[in-house]
Amino acid sequence: LATRSHWVIHSVWLAVLAAVICVNVVLDYFQIQAADLRLLVSENNIAANVVKSEIASVTALLNAVEALVTEPEVAGPQESSAQDSRPIDKTHVAEHLYALARSNPLVGSLSLADSSGPIAASGSMDETSYGAVFSRTSEIEGHEPLTVSLGLTPAFWQQRMVAFNAGNEQTAVYTSTGLGVMPFARMTADEEKALVAAIRGMGTDAASLNVSSIQLGAKSLRLVMRLVAAPFVADGPLVVATAMPDTEALARWRSNTLVQVLGWLVAAIVSTTVLLVEARSRQRLEMSAEKMHESVQQRDKFISVLMEHAPIMVSYWDAQRKC
Repeated sequence: LATRSHWVIHSVWLAVLAAVICVNVVLDYFQIQAADLRLLVSENNIAANVVKSEIASVTALLNAVEALVTEPEVAGPQESSAQDSRPIDKTHVAEHLYALARSNPLVGSLSLADSSGPIAASGSMDETSYGAVFSRTSEIEGHEPLTVSLGLTPAFWQQRMVAFNAGNEQTAVYTSTGLGVMPFARMTADEEKALVAAIRGMGTDAASLNVSSIQLGAKSLRLVMRLVAAPFVADGPLVVATAMPDTEALARWRSNTLVQVLGWLVAAIVSTTVLLVEARSRQRLEMSAEKMHESVQQRDKFISVLMEHAPIMVSYWDAQRKC
């Protein structure tokens, strides 16, 4: 009965431990998912703030280009009222555009045009590469409507977001129509297509923050997208997207689960081994006691038979030397 009770207690203990591990594994899964989501949202918020600051610098550049046309030339008193009819000095504007482009190495091109055509330009953009083009048409007194276009190199935001692309988190900037401004690093063509489809599904009037997942066969990407106002981009507001493969969270969860399962197996093996050793020791003691009892019975029987049938007197002494 003692041995059976030990085995019952052992089985119940292992079952309770397994139930605790199962609950812990489920809670661990949801905690890891929530922690990764908080990390993605935080990274996305930082990236969006970087984009907003860079858009502010782009606005300052556009204002500087327009100022080349609106600023008055140095002239005598007799020309003080001739600003409205003053023509644009294309050479003067081109020189200043070149100086602005040189002072901003991440600016690919600067151009100024009116209804009749280009007035001045500096630099050129490679249409096959990723880049953002900001364009603004303004009504300037004394001139026809002027269009200022500013093209950014692909490295404009990439240099600032290299920290976000370290590890498994990946940050990219797209327009609301899916035009890539800065693509994800290490991103496959299928992943980029899925991201573009998700961005187009947001719509320009969607919520500022969108949390979703992209399923690519057996692989899934956790995705956080945020709209950032960019009034001078023809394709609408910019979308700052931050993604991380679900495999990273699942890998951590699997490793934690494996550790707990191995711990349960070790506990089960050790406790079962201890009980088996104890049961074997008890069995050996019982067998030894049974053999000793049989030996005593055989000795007593032999002595009894000998004393009853032998024609002699038999005397013997016990351990206390009693006859």
